[in-house]
Amino acid sequence: MDEAAVIGLLHERWKEAVTASVVLNEGHVATAEEIRKHCREYLSGFQVPKAVYFIDTLPKHPDHGKVLVKDLQGVFGGKKQEE
Repeated sequence: MDEAAVIGLLHERWKEAVTASVVLNEGHVATAEEIRKHCREYLSGFQVPKAVYFIDTLPKHPDHGKVLVKDLQGVFGGKKQEE
């Protein structure tokens, strides 16, 4: 994995669901379940992403490189996550 960001997206049951956006290194392959399994080994249950999305790049501020969370949430259009 090259980089990842975790955000909260709207969810019907939990109000917000932990959602991971993952950028894979070129030529590497992973599944959402592999990412979630890895997270379960190191994180508490409520911290494990309910959904994992693979994207090409994370939106970042041009000056300091911080991930732009609102822009990342906009990528998913604020759609609600379902169980």
